[in-house]
Amino acid sequence: MPTESGKRSKMDTESENLELLLNAVRDNVSVANVCLSTAWGGQEQVAAADALELARHGVKSLMVCLEDSSVAEALAGHPGVRVRKIAAPPRGIFPDYHFRTEVERWTIQEGANVVHVHQADHLAHVIPWLRRSTSVAVVASRISMNDLWRKTLLHRWLYLGLDAMIVPSQTLKENVLATHALRDWQVRVIHHGLDFDVFNHERCNILEQRKRWGADETTTVIGMVGRLDPKKNQETVIRGVAGLIPKLSPKEKIKLVLVGEERNRDESEGGYLEELKSIARELRVEEIVHFAGFQQDIAEVMGALDIVVMPSRQDTFGLVAVEAMAMECPLIIAAGGSAKEIIGENERGLLMRVADAFDLQQRLRQLLESPDLWREMGKRARHYAMSNFDRNVRFRKLIELYARCLKKRGR
Repeated sequence: MPTESGKRSKMDTESENLELLLNAVRDNVSVANVCLSTAWGGQEQVAAADALELARHGVKSLMVCLEDSSVAEALAGHPGVRVRKIAAPPRGIFPDYHFRTEVERWTIQEGANVVHVHQADHLAHVIPWLRRSTSVAVVASRISMNDLWRKTLLHRWLYLGLDAMIVPSQTLKENVLATHALRDWQVRVIHHGLDFDVFNHERCNILEQRKRWGADETTTVIGMVGRLDPKKNQETVIRGVAGLIPKLSPKEKIKLVLVGEERNRDESEGGYLEELKSIARELRVEEIVHFAGFQQDIAEVMGALDIVVMPSRQDTFGLVAVEAMAMECPLIIAAGGSAKEIIGENERGLLMRVADAFDLQQRLRQLLESPDLWREMGKRARHYAMSNFDRNVRFRKLIELYARCLKKRGR
């Protein structure tokens, strides 16, 4: 296995290659990233990170987002990023005529020649107004598995105006090709990217973070990171940990930390957070379950966790998995989707059955009984992350894709 210094030397070379590419195309590419969401999950974080990378490297860019959104907040105070805030996303499945003015603002007034839509469902409100343009390339991202049939005549017509769709894994590419009216050359695998100077144990105050959760050095901290949502299956993790407790020896201590906040919570009616707290009380594990809420420094959070659980089938090759691996956290992840791609042959973690608390309990027990195994999994996970998810590699591939799309359109 290559050393950390060897991997960093490779990153330095990648950085040099990126700069050579940028010198060749910087004056010819202007990107409008479009992310019309109020959430702050992997999709939104990737969109914001891409906008910041464009600004950092001097590429002309515009970020189109909603007013008072987490994306707008994350980009506030970054003078290199132009932000266009709009009041509401387009509605319906047919092209929103009023949205035409907005699209023309990005491409005509702001001069964007690449429109990168980070929510594929919004393509129906972008592509129709650009069909006559031969100078603007349209790129989309998809980060979740799709079960809907998108090969109708309407979709075929729509996707004729799409230059490329970006997905983060080979598994997701196969899913998109099976369900969308897209050709193989249109679907490109570009992994998420991280800054490994940030995702580095040396910069994290891990003991202080664990102290905030009520965990010391001898406590095994099991964590889940993501919005509190029934689709994410936090309930499964609470039940799995509760079933594990009677099997622990007197010397073993565990803590379950759920990081994330509830989306669109109606405080008058309670919500999923209250339901989860009720389950913890019912199972008599409220003392070991810590609801950490939204956390800004995810690198430090991941560094303070020992094991990360991803029990939902919806968790494809998202940012959480990459961040966990970068901080040497072995994963227990629901089978299906990109799970095998993420953990390999049990090299970087273990598979569990979807939303199966008993199976999760078994996988946790397997790791607790083999601490050397879980530490080795963590080391392999970081090596895999550093080899495949460097932010400069992602950015170079994005710029190459944008330039290729423009070249095909004669720009």
